Amino acid sequence: MQNMAQADPIKRHFTNAVSLINDWAPGLYFGAKDRFSVAVAFDKPLRWIRIGLRAELPLHLPRLAVYREDLQISVDPARVVASSYYDHRGEDLHQLNLRRAADMLSNTPVIGMHTEIEPEPWIEIDLGEAMSNISLRVWNRTDEWAWRNWALIVAGSVDAVRWERHYDHLELAKSVETLFRNARLNNEDPLAVAVYAFVEEACFSFLKTGSIDGDRLFSLAGKFNLPWHQCISNLNELFFRRFAREIGAHGLTKTFFYWEEEEKHWYLNATNNIISVMQEFTPDACLGFGGVLSYVRSGELIPHDDDLDIIIAVESQEYPTIPLALAAVEKFLRDRGFDVSGDFPSHRWIKIGNNINVDVFVGLKEGEFVSFFPGPRCSLKLDEIFPPMKVFMHDVQVLIPLNPFSYLEKIYGKSWRIPDRAFEHRWHKADFSDII
Repeated sequence: MQNMAQADPIKRHFTNAVSLINDWAPGLYFGAKDRFSVAVAFDKPLRWIRIGLRAELPLHLPRLAVYREDLQISVDPARVVASSYYDHRGEDLHQLNLRRAADMLSNTPVIGMHTEIEPEPWIEIDLGEAMSNISLRVWNRTDEWAWRNWALIVAGSVDAVRWERHYDHLELAKSVETLFRNARLNNEDPLAVAVYAFVEEACFSFLKTGSIDGDRLFSLAGKFNLPWHQCISNLNELFFRRFAREIGAHGLTKTFFYWEEEEKHWYLNATNNIISVMQEFTPDACLGFGGVLSYVRSGELIPHDDDLDIIIAVESQEYPTIPLALAAVEKFLRDRGFDVSGDFPSHRWIKIGNNINVDVFVGLKEGEFVSFFPGPRCSLKLDEIFPPMKVFMHDVQVLIPLNPFSYLEKIYGKSWRIPDRAFEHRWHKADFSDII
């Protein structure tokens, strides 16, 4: 009986393509959940080891170990030095260096060593004497910043003057990318060629930048007539899951599926804080869109989502257009110390952490209705949304529309109860031309 990958030719080609990359260089994406570290063997005697980056980035080594003939050897933290020190906060650099080096060399590190952003940063180790049969294992961080160490270089020296490079991760990446491109160009199956082009763009862009070009991927899917959502689903399952990331509506992000419960508590409380502040601007404020869907469907944040939306309603007599209301909201929040960005006709981003935002959408009151973009014009009844009701999600009290069922049906349609990862809002401006 054929398994799913065999029965589905597109998935089969995605599986084969990702497997080629993994087989050719298992440590290429070290820092992934299935590959935390990379090993480097030195074929010549050395005393000094220098670990660096061939890029202008910060170097962060959470953990490092040195071996001689496969046995880990003790390294004196006082013999470790870095090109710079991130976030030293005025601490004595000698003491800071000792503390962070000892942490990096331990088997249970907390932070490790971390440089500032600089051209070709480095961390140098003096073994105290020249040794043979030395090898090194470097662990990477396992979050969205793992990609920075994919420019890793390792050199050795007997005198700290003449250095010989023993490892270059970018050269490894270049070789694998060339091999993969040749595998694509020499493939006679048009569907395989199309899938390989898609995988090549996504995986090697991620390798170089820690991100993807969603527009470029969408263009490739159109060029080769590939089903967009099926391609994204395969990439997420076969490749990005290892990094606790998914491609979704907002690009490549850490979706709620990968968040710890404490992170969800923190995010909901931070969102509540913004709602409380917004209620000084207008009493009509609560969660909207996916946050409402989350609660009504399961009482939990939607696994494939990655942010929350706040909806507020303002008087159209005071703010005749949504952009005017958004400008006022932006000033109001900035005056209270919030980091506000975006220039959208519908909402603003409120930054509350590294790559973590809350969206604030403004709706205009029009008689008995309130109109949000995207959404139906003059269809959402104001008294079915505000004042909002209090519910609990992940043990945190939150505010949602008073009649969430009516709200969800008008925003998502009659089939809102059925999860649809491919759902897209209708951003049709024609009905809103006079207010956006």
